[in-house]
Amino acid sequence: MVFDSSMATARNRFAQAGATISKAFEASDLATGEQVTPPDLVDAIAQLLEILERNPVDDPTPAMQEEGEADKIGNHAMNFLHDLGVYSDRLKLPETTAELQQVAIAVAMWMASWEVPIQHIDMVVNGLGQLANKSSDVEELRRIRSMMQRVADHASADIKADLETSNPYRAWRILLLNEGIAAVRGQDPEGIREAFDQIRERLADDAEPFFAEAAQQVAQGDFPPEVAETVRGYAG
Repeated sequence: MVFDSSMATARNRFAQAGATISKAFEASDLATGEQVTPPDLVDAIAQLLEILERNPVDDPTPAMQEEGEADKIGNHAMNFLHDLGVYSDRLKLPETTAELQQVAIAVAMWMASWEVPIQHIDMVVNGLGQLANKSSDVEELRRIRSMMQRVADHASADIKADLETSNPYRAWRILLLNEGIAAVRGQDPEGIREAFDQIRERLADDAEPFFAEAAQQVAQGDFPPEVAETVRGYAG
């Protein structure tokens, strides 16, 4: 099944996820302190997603064409989704958290189309990882890899600086490694070269072990010769 990253579908997904979280929160004794509550976040995100749907890059409203507006609106939506995802986890709603992550993919693709920096990538990285893990279709895996690359290209400068190298679970590292895996599984030599070059450049400490593992995987699997040769070329 091809993933639908349209904002219309994202809004439908969010309507259901938001209702589930709001209902669970009202029935819980979860403390929020001085923080914004889940229903507040649900209302804010719903409004932001409506704005995003009304403003595709090829037919925006005059207000969205103001300098910095797409950056501000897109990052507000992504940050609020992250905050709501934290509440969803605290309420023990893993399936709803997964739905929020799929919504985050649509927001990230909207931001990429506007070419604005994504300041918070955790939700979308997890969502894309889920899609890749569930798919065995070569063409769909290629599309997922392409979306991963768009997120990598449009991640903020702070994320790309990758200063938290001691944390192996940081979203930036997971994104780049997942892209490499998706490229191999998608049997895409050009995508493999693009993803592997990126790993070599941006994750130098991970590169050689990753390439060796990828070479072992293609040796054990049924991959086209060009794919296997491309991967082996990086493994030395």
